[in-house]
Amino acid sequence: MTYLVLRLYTIGNVAMMLPVIASVAADAPQDTFVILSRKNLAPLFATIPNIQFVQAEQHTDFKQTMQLYKQIKSQYKIDKVIDLQRIWQTKLIAALFRFKGVKTYAIELQRRQKRDLLAKRKNNGQLKTEAQRYAETFMKAGCKCTFKFQKLAINQQAQDTIEKIYGTKQGKWLGIAPFAKYKSNMLPYRTMKEVIAYFSQQADTKVFLFGAGTIESAMLKQWADVFPGVISVAGKLDIDQEIELMRKLDLMLCMDSANQHLAATIGLKTLIVWGGTHPDAGYMAWKSTQDDYLQLSTNCRPCTINGTNKCRKHKDFECLKQIAPQLVIQQVSKRLYE
Repeated sequence: MTYLVLRLYTIGNVAMMLPVIASVAADAPQDTFVILSRKNLAPLFATIPNIQFVQAEQHTDFKQTMQLYKQIKSQYKIDKVIDLQRIWQTKLIAALFRFKGVKTYAIELQRRQKRDLLAKRKNNGQLKTEAQRYAETFMKAGCKCTFKFQKLAINQQAQDTIEKIYGTKQGKWLGIAPFAKYKSNMLPYRTMKEVIAYFSQQADTKVFLFGAGTIESAMLKQWADVFPGVISVAGKLDIDQEIELMRKLDLMLCMDSANQHLAATIGLKTLIVWGGTHPDAGYMAWKSTQDDYLQLSTNCRPCTINGTNKCRKHKDFECLKQIAPQLVIQQVSKRLYE
């Protein structure tokens, strides 16, 4: 049987999907799973034998969406369609296959529960995780999911590239991903600068800075130029190479961003900072626990599900400003050196 799985973006959401679809694929080695997603994410699935990947552009318009449907229809005999996003592009493709008699299944979005969580109308506690909702959608389609996934298999070519660039590991390697898409999800620059400065001065410790985007890359380069023992990898590596570098790290410090989910795909120990968002919304990293989180209990959290640039209660995000650099340093040191 051949399944078409639709999840166009984002990097974090696709990374959250990976442990689930890898488990489903392992439980059904006789089946084929065709993933439609952004082309730069293809390396995430390269080591899973019964997964095929169809590349989509980052921004897909109506014409491109129709072309993708025709391409998939001509290349594969699709038996079932699984929509893990429910945006207009995935809905259109699912509808076109449904018109041809193919059964389609769509993820539950939990919109009401998320509204209740933000409004604090009900004490619902932890919502279903993104991984749980992905798994439920596959099971609705008749798939088995026993969560066999442990970590991504090594990509030897990417690992060899990392060895060539950064050499043999000595001492402690710390990864820091200080940025996120929204202000609500990341510590202030001054806080992160102090944290990076501290670990750059520690003996036998090398710091790798992860990030994306022009402004972020420029900031990370500036920090790498200023502090000894600090290397920025922003914009220098493909996603499979980043993952193989992460595999060599002892710890990753990151915000509520895609990096926590990428780190989870190879079982890397992480310290995740939460601000305006909250793990109760269900977007935490695969197999992460409360011990992996650094967050303050404020009555205004969560103020957003995915992130926002506007603080609703204070002038700025007090939930993040009140996290002192010394607290971050202490929590990282405990996990890195003890």
